Amino acid sequence: MEFILAILYLTFFIRTVRNLAYHLAWWWIKEYRIDRMLVHVRETSQGRRWMFGPFSTLKTFLIIIFLLVPGRLTIMNVDGFTLAVTALYSYETIRNFIELRRRWKIPPVTVRSMSLVIISSVTLIFIFLSVPIDSVAFSLLLTDKTLGFVVVGWVFISNRIFNLHKRRVIEEARRKISRYPGLRVIAVTGSYGKTTTKEIIAQLLSSKYRVAKSFGTKNTDIGIAERILQSNLNSIDYFVCEVGAYHPGEIKSALSIFGDKIHRAVITGINEQHQSLFGSLETTMRVKYEVVQSMNKDGTAVFNGESSHMKQVITWAKNDKKRALVVMSGDTRLPRHIHASHFRQNLALASSMAKSCGLKEAEMKNALKTLALPPKTMHETSSRGVTSIDDTFNANPESVYAALDYLKQKKGVKILVLQPLIELGKYADEIHEKIGSRAAEVCDYIILTNENWHKPIMRGVSKAKKTKAKIQFAGRLPHLEQGTILFEGKEAEKYLPDFVL
Repeated sequence: MEFILAILYLTFFIRTVRNLAYHLAWWWIKEYRIDRMLVHVRETSQGRRWMFGPFSTLKTFLIIIFLLVPGRLTIMNVDGFTLAVTALYSYETIRNFIELRRRWKIPPVTVRSMSLVIISSVTLIFIFLSVPIDSVAFSLLLTDKTLGFVVVGWVFISNRIFNLHKRRVIEEARRKISRYPGLRVIAVTGSYGKTTTKEIIAQLLSSKYRVAKSFGTKNTDIGIAERILQSNLNSIDYFVCEVGAYHPGEIKSALSIFGDKIHRAVITGINEQHQSLFGSLETTMRVKYEVVQSMNKDGTAVFNGESSHMKQVITWAKNDKKRALVVMSGDTRLPRHIHASHFRQNLALASSMAKSCGLKEAEMKNALKTLALPPKTMHETSSRGVTSIDDTFNANPESVYAALDYLKQKKGVKILVLQPLIELGKYADEIHEKIGSRAAEVCDYIILTNENWHKPIMRGVSKAKKTKAKIQFAGRLPHLEQGTILFEGKEAEKYLPDFVL
């Protein structure tokens, strides 16, 4: 019996460490937002498994059996319930070790994430020790079932504490910005292409002006405020700022940090991204338009004229007497070292913005020679006849369509490793069916990193005009001697180690 208990404790510890890290990693990905996590639980297979997966259901069943069935089965002088729970945790632990081949999902090491790890662990230990029933297996099982609720509770409390910290940081950033009356701010938003366009604008302007910019994809109010406090703004001419939102008012609130310094605004495009939160494309358009409303009276807004949902936004700008530049990619030529043609629109927007800020054609041409895209954005490497395209920085409908169009130009076997898209709301089935159809006409293999929306993807594959694609869920990449592998979405990144150049 002591041996069985030792295995029970060990396996429970391993899988609880993994599960705690997994839960907190998802909370970090969702920015500790309750609204985004609710969408995750409601719309994705990973989220539903937390509540209704086979292991969760089996554990609930075992708890009910323990409480309702008088007496317990004894097998070879061992408590049958303890043996069943030990077997369950042993099986989960084996699966967790297999999962380690692609790395566990863990949160980054930050003060907040580590605080949540410690306080959640202490709470779970307290729950285990407080269970009044004299059964180690039952106590561990009950503790296990409370893990998700414990994490939710502490995230909720941490959000309250974090909001106090956020208000203080934002106020400090607002005071700092007020000390630089000559600073001009360029705000970039849109459903897609924000980071790439922001980076190109900053690089072009840096050839003539002193420029600071927001960091990576940290485009919320707190991310912008922290970047302001970290930046040396002395003698800076332009601050290029990416700003995002999930609800009305968030862009306007974030940009209020800059007061009347919003000199230029860019809307890169509008599509179905985050419809689970916005609810409608009309709401998306109005939210993105907040960046134009935040400009000062002398400001200029730059719009992507090729975005199908931009027409109404441009009309609003004209009705509000805003100075507007509507940009088409037209004859925009990419530098030779950037091959994917869909970046022409990003460059067209950035070039128009830079010219409106005083950059001359010769200065622009010189800056383009060293133009660099953000990491993990259509980053292409080749060796021994095999090409890898790392596009794991982010994924949305437009970027996936464009990447598939680029993949179509490649020779040899073509493989798509795809993380199904998230937060598309009522458009999810339609978009994934379209992705499936377009991918099937291009690819020999389609590898999905999870089971989300696999039915519409497979339906799209079956409707493709011409297809030879084979679909698989997870697993190892097919052996490839000549051809191209396209990695789309953050989850696809875990497959990159399988690709050895």
